Amino acid sequence: MAHIIAAVLLIMNTTSPLLDVSDSIDRGGTAVYTVSLQEDVVYWIILQSKDGSTDLNLAAASDEMDFEHFMNLPYREDFLYALEYAIVSGLEDGDESITLPAGFSGPVHIVVHDQGGSGGEFILKVQ
Repeated sequence: MAHIIAAVLLIMNTTSPLLDVSDSIDRGGTAVYTVSLQEDVVYWIILQSKDGSTDLNLAAASDEMDFEHFMNLPYREDFLYALEYAIVSGLEDGDESITLPAGFSGPVHIVVHDQGGSGGEFILKVQ
């Protein structure tokens, strides 16, 4: 089993990430990134606070989400709306690390939300 995990980690580290951003988010804010998935590929989404004090949540929302409606919603309601269309989500305290199995080819919205109310800098990767 350890050999399988090591092989997966090696592959993940040798391929270029689909998304690799370093960004900041305001207190209570929401950020969104759109990426295009390839069917039958399993992606790994990693969200890390740069200083370890930011509590961020994430949702990978399908393109069925009405993006214009999402963009016009107020604080927190935008993230709750994205969760309604989430293929996967990460709602744990602290950093997030989740897998996203792509059952289709096409766009998906990676939505990051400051749950802790302090804002801060973060790193987001989709591999």
